[in-house]
Amino acid sequence: MYFFDRNGYAFRYILEFYRTGKLLLSERDKDKVTFVTLDEIAKEIEYFRIPVTEGDDDDEYDDVDDDLMLENQSSNKKKINNSHPSPASVLIHKYAGAKVDQFIKALEELIYEAMGCFEERVELKFFSKTSDVETYWNEIESALKFYYIPIMKPYGVIGYYILDKFSKEIQLYFESTMQSISFQSIQVIDELTPTGNYGNYYKISINIKDRYAKEDIIIHTKLANYRVS
Repeated sequence: MYFFDRNGYAFRYILEFYRTGKLLLSERDKDKVTFVTLDEIAKEIEYFRIPVTEGDDDDEYDDVDDDLMLENQSSNKKKINNSHPSPASVLIHKYAGAKVDQFIKALEELIYEAMGCFEERVELKFFSKTSDVETYWNEIESALKFYYIPIMKPYGVIGYYILDKFSKEIQLYFESTMQSISFQSIQVIDELTPTGNYGNYYKISINIKDRYAKEDIIIHTKLANYRVS
């Protein structure tokens, strides 16, 4: 019989790796006492020599907690050898990358929803302070832009930090994949915010290059055979 004097809670991830061949990470649950940090998992990965690399499958990282990502970004202050990243840094980068992809997917959903609502232009702001975010979304709701809220509100402050790092790449992505729109992201520094204070934010402007002509739309509806000239 063998005994491993290791972290019992983190060991389930090691066990799942040997069962499935993948490192399957669960979503953070703040209510569970048995929550395991990325650093704890990383130590077990190193001890059991689990081969985690930058090229591993990312499917298991679809649901990522914003706070967890930011906490680990700020706590990972050690210099990392880029040619041989540590398991902890690989996990952090995977979580961050998954959140960026979720943000892009949400923007795509917003654009499609705007098209369905005959919108020609969509504008959004992402603030660096939580207080500004809350006030801004209250203004959005009062402007009857209800479909914006469930799609983009979850990204709050994290949207600002994603745009701060990847705004140019995101713009290029949309210009390449959606020919029917123009996408622009502008950083605004030290301007008056919804709370009446001065702060920073990113403004996204999406122009839909269509005028929603009746004849172009009706052929895709149940009214196609009932057109009136």
